[in-house]
Amino acid sequence: LNILNQVSILGIIAVGLTVCMVVGLFDLSIGAMATFGGYFAARFLAEIDSDSVLVVLAVMIAVIVLAMLIGMLNGFLIARLGISPIVETLAMSFIVTGLILGISGSRTVNPSEITMTFQWIGQGRIFGIPNAVLILTATAFVLWLFLEHTQSGRNMYALGGNKEAARLSGISFTRYALMGMAIAAACAALGGMVAGAN
Repeated sequence: LNILNQVSILGIIAVGLTVCMVVGLFDLSIGAMATFGGYFAARFLAEIDSDSVLVVLAVMIAVIVLAMLIGMLNGFLIARLGISPIVETLAMSFIVTGLILGISGSRTVNPSEITMTFQWIGQGRIFGIPNAVLILTATAFVLWLFLEHTQSGRNMYALGGNKEAARLSGISFTRYALMGMAIAAACAALGGMVAGAN
């Protein structure tokens, strides 16, 4: 359990990146997106100053949605403009990092301002199992189901195996590029939030 707890944050980010790689893409902005998730969730909750479970969940969902929009922008620029995924996501990494530094003024959120409910996500346990491990397990299971047991998941495998053959079969690369990059960004933000709650 201790080993799983130590790798849970990287694991959450990695399972999201796996979906992205299945489509044949790569995302170098996941580190910046993890920082984005951790910082903005903590910052919003510190400013709202509410320990309500519903408020914490609403803030987390809002941050994940924002991360997914950035991921979809990555996918759009790669699929529509033909920019190399490595170049585009590296550039987005610098943009997101600059955005965070500009808004934060290079100051971190004071740990005393982080609500106990949010901290429980990273530090709590259910039946003796760390919450971070449970989040990793749930994320990996949902994405495994998505890739292995849905038509969209199988289409992603087809695109990753042979993009031209998949295109000729009527599978839209743009659609699945947006989907894959959005999932990678969402998982990175979730991993960042778990790290921020620790």
